[in-house]
Amino acid sequence: MRFARTAESVVPDPDPYQRLLQRRRRSQLRLAAAGGGLVAVLVAGALALPSVLPATDRTAGPRPGASPTGAPDVNDGEPINSTWVSQLLDSPTRGKLSADYVHSLVETAQQNRSEMGIAPDLDHAAVLFVDDIGSARVGLIAFHSTERVTTNWYVAAKGASAEDLLSRPVQGAFGWRGLIAFGYQDTLTWSGHPGSVALDALIGLVPQNCRIATAKDAAHHQWVPEPTGSYVAATTARSTEWWKVTCGDTVHYEGPARDAGSFSYGTLSQAEIDAALTGARGPVDKEAAQFALSGLNNAAATTTGPARVLWGGKLPGPTGSSSPAVVAIVPASGGGWLVSSWWQPGGQPDGVTDDAPPPADVTSTDVNLTDPTVVYAVRPSSASAVVAVIAPHDAATATASVGGRQVAQTTLHDGIGQFSAVSGESVTVRAMDSHGQVVGTYVLGHHADDPDPNPDPVINSW
Repeated sequence: MRFARTAESVVPDPDPYQRLLQRRRRSQLRLAAAGGGLVAVLVAGALALPSVLPATDRTAGPRPGASPTGAPDVNDGEPINSTWVSQLLDSPTRGKLSADYVHSLVETAQQNRSEMGIAPDLDHAAVLFVDDIGSARVGLIAFHSTERVTTNWYVAAKGASAEDLLSRPVQGAFGWRGLIAFGYQDTLTWSGHPGSVALDALIGLVPQNCRIATAKDAAHHQWVPEPTGSYVAATTARSTEWWKVTCGDTVHYEGPARDAGSFSYGTLSQAEIDAALTGARGPVDKEAAQFALSGLNNAAATTTGPARVLWGGKLPGPTGSSSPAVVAIVPASGGGWLVSSWWQPGGQPDGVTDDAPPPADVTSTDVNLTDPTVVYAVRPSSASAVVAVIAPHDAATATASVGGRQVAQTTLHDGIGQFSAVSGESVTVRAMDSHGQVVGTYVLGHHADDPDPNPDPVINSW
């Protein structure tokens, strides 16, 4: 069996939205993702406590006969630059699999380190985590010396042998400190391997002497100790939680689970898209809706409740041709709403390519967007001066004013319309009924319209 060098051979299923998103985060992840949120596997009464192994039982010493290869692509790791990294390496294996399986992982890793591209001086192999989550088996393996370390996540089908798991690398572990986190939704295939693996996993690890508590409430105040203590092993359905890591009497991390490490999410399932379209206004293009909803999916750490499409239709671009636009919304955990707008002003291409416009623009507002009597306005694309207006059904016209001066007027159809070119940091939009009576006002630019969809942790000190 061929053992690939780190994450060079994994191929996620194609996803056009993620190819767009990659343009913004090429330096963060080597992999794109696709998939939808599933129900967490940690249900009441179904959680098995881990069988932990002493560090000495899952860490192999130097492999006899190891010698420098001089190969230019050998992975020589990164410096161990904190006591927290050392404590993670010295912690027992987390997960529920047997000691025999962990031992076979260590032995297989040591026997095939050269083919895996591991530098000879990283002469210890440690299984930091291995468990079955849903239909996948996930492992985190570290190769290290007393001074340097390299780690990699591996994914195979549930019940996979040590050889099969180690031949399917996914990505390295980022953000080495006292907390390693990994969230991934995808259907993965590997070159040279038949079949694929559906992965939906959320994992967090801290040193053995630390504990993780989680908060699911919107205010992130109701902390519940994680039953497994020093690790989380679940599905990405729990990625909206906040985590708190306490070592001794000191809290070292308190913030979104997704900010704790490397996470990759993509489009929603067709069933989730169909559910989000219920009650939407306008003729909604489903592909455009997928892109808009995916923008909210990538901000899931700050949201509560399901996303929904508020409006869909076509807007005229600068060349005069119209193309689909969609506005999707989801309740924000701190109050108000996150709003994802997707529109390609120049017309939607047949296939999404690397030179396509950026993905959805995510903004926020404190207006209750589920109230049918409110007026809302949004720029569907930050690259355009077009402003879409979503008003009550009986609204017939709308005006736009900047600095107290009216700059545009438009006719609304069933309460929907747009201004073709309105610039300015603060735009006041007024909607009127057929008698000229104002039915609502919205000030574009004064409603927290530039949120951080991934807020910084309250505490992050290691």
